[in-house]
Amino acid sequence: MQLSGIALVLLIGGCNTATAFIETNSTSEFDSFEYIDPELKQVSDWDITERPSINSISGEGGDKGASIYYVDGRSGRPTVVHPYAESILPGNGLGNRLLWTVGTSHDEGHGPITDHRILSEAAVEGCKQWITDHQDGLGVNVEELFAPGMVRTSTHADGDIQLSLKRTFQGIEVVGSRVAVTIVAGNIVTVAVEQWGDIAMDFDVAPTITAEDALNVLSTHTGHALMAGEETCDSEVQILTLANDDTPMESSTSLRGTNFEPLEVIHGYKHKLTWRVCPKFDGQGDAQSFEGYVDARNKKIFEFKNTIDLFEAEGGVFPLSNDGNAGGVEQAEW
Repeated sequence: MQLSGIALVLLIGGCNTATAFIETNSTSEFDSFEYIDPELKQVSDWDITERPSINSISGEGGDKGASIYYVDGRSGRPTVVHPYAESILPGNGLGNRLLWTVGTSHDEGHGPITDHRILSEAAVEGCKQWITDHQDGLGVNVEELFAPGMVRTSTHADGDIQLSLKRTFQGIEVVGSRVAVTIVAGNIVTVAVEQWGDIAMDFDVAPTITAEDALNVLSTHTGHALMAGEETCDSEVQILTLANDDTPMESSTSLRGTNFEPLEVIHGYKHKLTWRVCPKFDGQGDAQSFEGYVDARNKKIFEFKNTIDLFEAEGGVFPLSNDGNAGGVEQAEW
């Protein structure tokens, strides 16, 4: 995270006291070794355009309205979809007529589920069925979602549920590509598809270098010796999502059975097999925790960064005011 010299100032209760958060002035030589490949950096640089409704997700006419969706300008696929009256759990959402069956509640079978764990499980199953039914419209493959350990849910006190579904290919995580779903009042209100591009079925997931090779590449990159056995994460083979600016194509060629109005020219995404490694070097500081992505075939470095964001705080504080109201004795220039 970069502040670029801009300080965030919080004025407290009209007093002349201020608290500022400023970027730490780090002079470590390791800073100069941080790197991100241009093709990796570009995946976040895309245009999102509102498009007409997706007929395969919500039909036109009758008592069912049309979905609103936005297109990823790089891939031509939907990236944000707001379905219309799509119910997957009982609730009071628009058009929701679903009911909990007897035995699903702790209240002798009556009323909604109160156990958040059971509610999350029901949401995952309902979401899986919905995505299965609409995967062509979304331009995704449901078989690359819902792998063990790749699903996260958050159930809020008001009953709203958020799901994050990381993408995998042949059991390997596809970094940067996922589907996120928000459920409100039992209805799916938002589906976000992030950086989803086709991966060829013959994509080779067998690395030709070892994790030790990848660590040694980063050691050579920094010019510092590795501290053997001190890695800060488990080395793991992952598939990295990159910007593909090599071969332009029309968006309609990347979608299965969906009648989209094609964009003029898009480039899509491409994928590389990588080792994710977290080396620790001789001489690095306590405020440094490095992560690197190295091509699992040709040893190219795609990213090397310190995962710790460093900031300092300056200004007066009231140490006894943990209730949000200024009070106690101010400690100046803390």
